[in-house]
Amino acid sequence: MRYLILIIALMGCGKTVTKRGASFPSNEASPLESSQLDRALIKIQTEFETIGVSVNLRSLPYSVTTLGGNRAGVCYKKGGRSIGIALDHSTLADHFHTNDYLNDLYRVLLHEIGHCFFNRDHESGLIKAHGHDLKIFIAQDRGEGYYTALMNTVMATDGWHLIPNILWPYYVKEIAGQDRINKWKEFDRYTYIQLVTQYSSRNLSESLEIIE
Repeated sequence: MRYLILIIALMGCGKTVTKRGASFPSNEASPLESSQLDRALIKIQTEFETIGVSVNLRSLPYSVTTLGGNRAGVCYKKGGRSIGIALDHSTLADHFHTNDYLNDLYRVLLHEIGHCFFNRDHESGLIKAHGHDLKIFIAQDRGEGYYTALMNTVMATDGWHLIPNILWPYYVKEIAGQDRINKWKEFDRYTYIQLVTQYSSRNLSESLEIIE
């Protein structure tokens, strides 16, 4: 099975709220949203423990609310100290979920964890192969996916690109400062990857041109 993965709209991230009088919003999560958030926190906490990173994600409160301003998530800070993470209801709506790539919840949550727990800032972090697509093996028995670009960090704000599930371990390590990919070929530490003729510029009946 083949997929062409294109850029989708970037939902805003409010990194900090330092305005005088600003308060952490109350949690309006439904039982389903609470369960989704709990599963995501357990998964991310387990990933950090697996790579030897000592962080307690439960040391901050979490809120699911209506953030407004097209914001998917916010790391709230006061006086330079993180006080909580809020997610918009839409982030947990799971509109675009498959077994092949991360849904918004995991990506946005890891992004806000980067702000609140690792003091990470927004970055420009896209890896492209101009005129070509990046073909990667996405999952056992699921074939490959074709990407116009891949983010080298979930802190990137120059385009909201889909993240293949198979690269999830990399993005967790990157947030914790244990890895950093700057060239497309370096992704082969995590999965099979090749450069191919750009999907939009080739005849679909043609065989793929592989560029090593």
